[in-house]
Amino acid sequence: MDNSVIKRIRNRESNSFHAHKFCNDNHVNEDMLHRLQLEKELVGHSGCVNCLEWNESGSILVSGSDDTNIILWDPSTRTPIKTYASTHHGNIFSVKFLPKTNNHFIATGAADNHVFVHDIERGEKIHGHRCDGRVKRLVVTPDHPNIIWSVSEDGAIRQFDMRQEPFAITRVLLDLSAMCGPSAEGKCLAINPTQTDYLALGANDQYVRLYDRRMIKPKFSKKKRRHDYDGCATYFTPAHLHHKRPELKRRGKYLCTTYVAFNPKGDELLANLGGEQLYLFNIFSSDQSVYDPITETLTQVTKQDQSSEIPSCSAIGSNGISLTHSAKHKTQSQETTPLLPAVEKMKLKANDLFANKQFSASIMVYNAAINLQPDRAVLYGNRAAAYIKRNWDGDIYAALRDCYKALLLNPNHVKANFRLARCLYELRWLTEAQKCLKDLKNNFPDFRNSRALAVLEKDVKIAIKKDKSSETNKRHVMMGDESYLRGLAFDYTKRYCGHCNTTTDIKEANFFGNNGQYIVAGSDDGSFFVWERATTNLVRVMRADDSIVNCLQPHPNTCMLATSGIDPIVRLWSPLSAGTEDRTVKETESAAEANQRRMNEDPLEAMLLSMGMRTSGEREEAGESVSCRTN
Repeated sequence: MDNSVIKRIRNRESNSFHAHKFCNDNHVNEDMLHRLQLEKELVGHSGCVNCLEWNESGSILVSGSDDTNIILWDPSTRTPIKTYASTHHGNIFSVKFLPKTNNHFIATGAADNHVFVHDIERGEKIHGHRCDGRVKRLVVTPDHPNIIWSVSEDGAIRQFDMRQEPFAITRVLLDLSAMCGPSAEGKCLAINPTQTDYLALGANDQYVRLYDRRMIKPKFSKKKRRHDYDGCATYFTPAHLHHKRPELKRRGKYLCTTYVAFNPKGDELLANLGGEQLYLFNIFSSDQSVYDPITETLTQVTKQDQSSEIPSCSAIGSNGISLTHSAKHKTQSQETTPLLPAVEKMKLKANDLFANKQFSASIMVYNAAINLQPDRAVLYGNRAAAYIKRNWDGDIYAALRDCYKALLLNPNHVKANFRLARCLYELRWLTEAQKCLKDLKNNFPDFRNSRALAVLEKDVKIAIKKDKSSETNKRHVMMGDESYLRGLAFDYTKRYCGHCNTTTDIKEANFFGNNGQYIVAGSDDGSFFVWERATTNLVRVMRADDSIVNCLQPHPNTCMLATSGIDPIVRLWSPLSAGTEDRTVKETESAAEANQRRMNEDPLEAMLLSMGMRTSGEREEAGESVSCRTN
């Protein structure tokens, strides 16, 4: 046990540390996390294990599989309690304990388009309903113990009441296909643990939708029943994905939200985007700007003195993103005071890593430095340079956000101004880039003769000319209010990189720790990844499947994690002493970089690689085919 844990225990004993807070803080801590190892493999299924769920106390773990069986496990003895053969005729994708039924009732959703409720004690199916597509997720809440919500690939969220007659007609709470067309598919669903009127929906696109169930009003017409979503829906998405880039579609890379999860407080929403990264959204923050490329609007910027002007690149392009600087305000720059000694040391280390082209490592050090001293422009400006050089998916936009933050803190940060223009160019927001370069020359005359500026200016002009010559009058019009709601989408607050999510559409991501201290997600390389929530730094990578890790469910009370994937095995992970089997991936940066390459490979090649097959030359037959749905 490390000294920090000992100190917290002493504080607790001296009544200077609240017991409940102590338990939450130490449900998962740094010491435990670094001792996390494979404790037990639970063998019993004969197919991919697609879903896991702990009961409320953590005394039982239930799993569902392609073999259509449900197995209840005792985590204390690491043995099966009961194996139940469901009557599903397709892969089980979701399994839930029904609240207030003493763990006797379990609901399942499957690829046969059905939701069933099973009385495990009596060994029989007692309720169910049919959907018009494969059922991907179920949610329940103790606040409404008789209600089950399902989401399926017909784009519908259905509300199923256990008090109705078995297999009665269910209520379609929301029909995404009515807004987005028949190709819309529901992929994942989550209910807010503290405000259970809120449902989060992930679909086969880059938008995460948050609905207030109280505000959904059915509308009836002679021809069909539809719903009014006015005032009940809030959309979230990384701003750079607001318009799907043509190059993604050309190489067969489609964006898809494979999992959504609320943090324990219910004020943050985590989304696992297939084909991209993990994103965290603050769902109730009034400070979050509506579709600005940053989460704080630049109209709040202030100046240090009235004589210095903030460079203006005010424009609203076709992407719908406002890039507005205001020269009428003041900024509280603290650049004249030295960095904290620890932060200065970090900055120097990060600069050395950058000079040695270790961009990921440099970014991680800057992350930690910013977490300690978040009011210094130099840290954001330098991290932006590292993002630009690394250039993973989403890095250019992350650099743009950092440039804006640097300018909020120091409007005279010339490098941040220039890097901002470069990011706009790389993102193909060309009108904004051209305006930004013009303002840069006007406000910083000494920079006008810069060769780098001249080269970028020329590139922007060529790109604008090329875009104009290839313009068409084609425009995609969304049905209903979808286009309007997408235009009001909120941007992310944090981003987590390193895993790969392209091969299956049931890949989870969850908060680990009762305070949501860590983020966990599975990957197509057979590993699961752990990030520190506050800094976004990758802190642990563990080998957990021969092919793909899809499911990760943290134990509700102790530092234990259940994982599953393509292997017909459930694995339990907990802090163990030295000498146990070590599945730690030592080279975390190399693993993350390999996954970024994997995410941009041809999807078929990536799938074959995940299955253990060679992707070029003579391909060897290996393993069984992946039964889980591909993106």
